[in-house]
Amino acid sequence: MLSSHRASQRQSVKIASLDFGRVVREKAAWSAMLSFAESEFSDENLRFYDRAQSFRKKYMKRGSQIYLAEEYETMKADATKIIDTFLIPNAPHALNLPDDLLKRFHAGLPEECTSNMFDPVSRVVYRAIEHDTFWRFKLSQVAQDLLESVPSLSLQFSGSNKSRSSEHNSMGTHSSCSQC
Repeated sequence: MLSSHRASQRQSVKIASLDFGRVVREKAAWSAMLSFAESEFSDENLRFYDRAQSFRKKYMKRGSQIYLAEEYETMKADATKIIDTFLIPNAPHALNLPDDLLKRFHAGLPEECTSNMFDPVSRVVYRAIEHDTFWRFKLSQVAQDLLESVPSLSLQFSGSNKSRSSEHNSMGTHSSCSQC
């Protein structure tokens, strides 16, 4: 009985040491957390974050933000899809965020469309994922299996005891959600 208790303690230590920043950057880990969120019917934040980061990466230009007319129209169409899916009232995958954060999108596409137009929402969503979805994910069997198969996702792998997610740029990118 004592040995099973110690084994249980070791498991919870492994789960507790899963590093959020590494999960965000690692495609397979992000996909595992997305699958977990889908099983809880709470995947909208992860899907929005993924889509917003892909949008940002696709349209971010070094130097100026000047686009060719065709490229700008494509960017507006992509932005409209994100807004209609996540940010307008009664959207199919509406985010549960403060109204003051979303009000600029309530009428649809804002007058000015830029590559970083979703950044304020993305920062809040990133923190929500880190402090809500990720904590529930860490307690799941999926996370436990993931950590056993990819030990580098652990804080202990680097010898660090502090979360690297605070060092991770909250606007970090990955493209792991092919369904978004």
